[in-house]
Amino acid sequence: EVVGCGFTHLPSSLQSAEALMFLKIWEWRLSQLPDLSKLVRLFGLQVQSSRLEELPSLNGSLGLDMLIIKHTKLVRLPDLVNNADLRILDVSKNRLSALPSLEKHAKLTHLIINDNQLSKLPSLDGLAQLQILVATRNQLRFLPSFDHNTALLAIAVADNQLSNLPSLDKNVALSRLLASTNNLKELPSFSANLNLSELNVSNNQLESIPDMSSNTKLKKLVLTRNKLRELPSFR
Repeated sequence: EVVGCGFTHLPSSLQSAEALMFLKIWEWRLSQLPDLSKLVRLFGLQVQSSRLEELPSLNGSLGLDMLIIKHTKLVRLPDLVNNADLRILDVSKNRLSALPSLEKHAKLTHLIINDNQLSKLPSLDGLAQLQILVATRNQLRFLPSFDHNTALLAIAVADNQLSNLPSLDKNVALSRLLASTNNLKELPSFSANLNLSELNVSNNQLESIPDMSSNTKLKKLVLTRNKLRELPSFR
C-alpha cells in the first residue's frame, strides 16, 4: 500500500515483487507506473493519481480479479484480453473516450465507468455474470443490448444523451434503473422486470410511461421534469 507518500514515480524494482497479490497506490503526484507485467500473482490493483496518463501492460497479471483506476488523466485502457478472471472493473472519473473489448471477461460482475467521455459502449454480450453497470455522466447516445446480461441487478446511466433504452425483457433480476437527465422520449416495457424496486427517469422528454401494473415491488418512482399528461397504470 502506497498512500500519501508524495512520490512522483515508483521504483522500477517493484516489478520484481513477484509474490505481490494486492497493490494500492494513492499518490496524487504520480505520473507513471513501472512495468507490472511480471506480477503474475497480482490479484487486485487500485490506483488513484490525478497526474497519471497511461497504464503499463497488465497482460502478465493473469489472475487479476479487481482493477480500480480512478481520478486520473487516463484517455485509454491497455488491452485486458488476458485478464479473463477480472471480476470488478472500476475506471470511473478518468478521461476515457472508448473501452477495449470486454468479450473475454465472462466473470465480470461490476462495470463502473461513470464520469468519463464515452460516447458508446462495447458489446456486453459476453458478460453473462454482470450485475452492476454504472455509466453515469458520460456522452452516451445509445446502449448495447442487455439480452445476454440476465444477472443484471442495477443499471445507472443518468446524465448522458440517450434517446431510448434497449429492451429489458431478458433482465428479470433487474432491481434498479437510473436513467435521469437524458433525452428519452419513450421507455421499454417493464412487464418482465418483476423485481424492479426503483425507477428514476426524471428530466427527460417522456410523454407517457408504459403500464407498470406487474411491477408490484416498485418502491421508488421518480418522473419529475418530463412532459407527462397522465400517470401509468399500477393495477
